[in-house]
Amino acid sequence: SSGINAEYGDHDAVCKGGIARMSIRMGDVRRGVNLALESANKVLCRECAGILEAIKQYPEAAMLYEKGHSYDKAAHVYMKAKNWHKVADILSHITSPYSALIPLL
Repeated sequence: SSGINAEYGDHDAVCKGGIARMSIRMGDVRRGVNLALESANKVLCRECAGILEAIKQYPEAAMLYEKGHSYDKAAHVYMKAKNWHKVADILSHITSPYSALIPLL
């Protein structure tokens, strides 16, 4: 029976991930972001962040990129949102070459 519960758990997680992505696409950003955060799934957080960035919801996108451990993308989007404090907070995690330019911005 534990196999069945694990199977349903995976199914539920996949469904909630789909609901999170579609909620964001349909304009219910808060619900989508909350579902992504509740999932603790880094891939889902990054996927939702990409959707949010495309619709110019920069603060939420950057936060989900950060939760998804995509620190370079998070920094880039935090810069778009002009949230320099958050850029500074994650600076130590950034690995891309442009990170050398961030203190100059």
